[in-house]
Amino acid sequence: MPGTTTNFNFPYPLDTDPLADGAQEIQNLADDLDTTLVDLKGGTTDQVLAKNSNTDMDFKWANAATNAPMPDTAYYISNLSTTWGSGITAMGGGLTDDTMYLVPIFISESFTIDRIAVEVTTSAAAATVRLGLYDSVDSVPTNLIADFGTVDASTTGVKEKTISQALTKGLIWGAYVCSNSSAVRLRQISDGHQMLTFPSTAAQAFDQIGYTQTGVTGALPNPTTATIKTSGQVAFNGIVALRRA
Repeated sequence: MPGTTTNFNFPYPLDTDPLADGAQEIQNLADDLDTTLVDLKGGTTDQVLAKNSNTDMDFKWANAATNAPMPDTAYYISNLSTTWGSGITAMGGGLTDDTMYLVPIFISESFTIDRIAVEVTTSAAAATVRLGLYDSVDSVPTNLIADFGTVDASTTGVKEKTISQALTKGLIWGAYVCSNSSAVRLRQISDGHQMLTFPSTAAQAFDQIGYTQTGVTGALPNPTTATIKTSGQVAFNGIVALRRA
């Protein structure tokens, strides 16, 4: 009687089996392998293998989501997260009009990005959100990397700008400013997520929410004079997503 493998129960001849049974048992093994691996056949250029169901070894070929909007693991997402998963909610309150919010984004290596995006969860007529990036000096947002202009916030959904911006490995800051409304809300990392621990005052040792600068109208300031926010988490955890080109 043939033996079977541990994980897939593929049959194989034992050294105690009659020699005459060996050929049949090898054929049975080949048939089982052929059936089990059939989903690996096919596919076309640039397609990827994906699970078709929760059943073991049930796969399908699918087009890679290279141009999908958020959520997408091709995005580098602010506030300590690089995936669109747990802890993601809509803001509990609106953005303050003409206030710039800055959130940290960790870049793992130098590369170029071709999208910057936010998701509007609550819209307002005639509202816009200006998006940009700042560098980091001693862990503090300082010099403007780029002002990418505004996206429409009069409707909900993912709002993105097509860009071409080279980034250097390290900490940078995503910036967003809402104009014409204080009702707009964005997708955010939930309030339970803290930002950074800066070597600063005792009051800033625990509840780091983000930086903010008021009175920002039109182009983003360079450099920024934003100050750190240590309380009132609403609107300070907004997700600024960057897509690698």
